[in-house]
Amino acid sequence: MAKNDIHEAVYEGIRKTIRRFRERPFLYFTEADVHASCVRDMMVGASNIFEIRPVDHVSVSLVHQEYPTNFRYEKQKLLEGYEDESITNVDSTDGDRGNFDLAVLNPDFVKSMFDQYYCKSEQKNTEHALEDTLKHIINKDVTGAVQRRNMAEQHAQELLYAVEFKFIHLFNARSINLLKEIIKDTEKLRLARHHSGGNLRVLNLVFCATRAMERRRKGYEKMPVVNRIKKYCAGEKVEIEGKGFKTPPNVFTAFIPSFLGKDGLKHTEKPTCGYEGSDMVLTHWAENKKLT
Repeated sequence: MAKNDIHEAVYEGIRKTIRRFRERPFLYFTEADVHASCVRDMMVGASNIFEIRPVDHVSVSLVHQEYPTNFRYEKQKLLEGYEDESITNVDSTDGDRGNFDLAVLNPDFVKSMFDQYYCKSEQKNTEHALEDTLKHIINKDVTGAVQRRNMAEQHAQELLYAVEFKFIHLFNARSINLLKEIIKDTEKLRLARHHSGGNLRVLNLVFCATRAMERRRKGYEKMPVVNRIKKYCAGEKVEIEGKGFKTPPNVFTAFIPSFLGKDGLKHTEKPTCGYEGSDMVLTHWAENKKLT
C-alpha cells in the first residue's frame, strides 16, 4: 500500500469527525465518543488501507487506541516541560510509559517485525514465533521497546501518527485543569516526535461543545478557560498563574467549537489551527483549506 493512501485516509477520517461534530455536537457526550467516532470514520471505506497481511494467515490493523509510548515521563513534569529529553528514554528509570489516544502504525514496522522475529525463526509457523512477533507490535511489554531502541532506525519509524483528543463540555469548561491537560498532551506529543527522530506526525485535537464562561477570578485569571485554550491551539502564548505556555514546533493543534449560545441557537465557528513546522502534510492541514 502507498503511504500517501494512509495519509489521505487519516486526514479524511479526522475531517469527517470534525464535520459531524460541527453539524451535530450533541451526538457526543464524552471524549471516548470522539475517539470512537474518529476510529470509525478512518476505517469505514478504508479498512483495506489500514489492514496488512505480513504473512498469509495473519492480518494486522494499523489503527489502535491507547497505544503505548516508547518513552517514559512523569505527568506533572510534562507541564514544566522536559529540557533534557534523554531522561525520558524508554530504558530510563524515571517515570512511566503512557498511551496515545489514537495511533497509526507504520506498515514497514509491522513487516519488519515479522521478517525479523517470525520468518527467520526456527520455530516458524508455531504459536511461539507468532507470539514473539506480536509482542513487539502490540508493544505492551517494555522489554521489547528497550530491545528495539538499540535498532535506532526501526525504533524511530514505528508509528506514522499519534493523536490526542480533548472534549470540552458544560461541566468542565471553567476548569483550569483542562488547559493544563491539553498542555501536557502537547508536550507528550513533542516528546514522541523527538524520540521518533522527527518521523512521527503528531496532532492534538480539542473539541468544544460549550460556550466560553468567565471564571470567578480577578484579572487575567478571569479569562474563560475556553478562550485560553483557543488561543493556545492557535499558537499564541497563554498564562496559567503567571507562567507562560505556547505550543511547541511540529505539533499540530486544532480547536473545533460547536455549541449552544446564550440565545439558545447553535453556533459553529471555523476551527482554529496552529502549526509551526516543515512537514508538508501537517502544513496543508494547518492551512485549513479542507479541514471542515
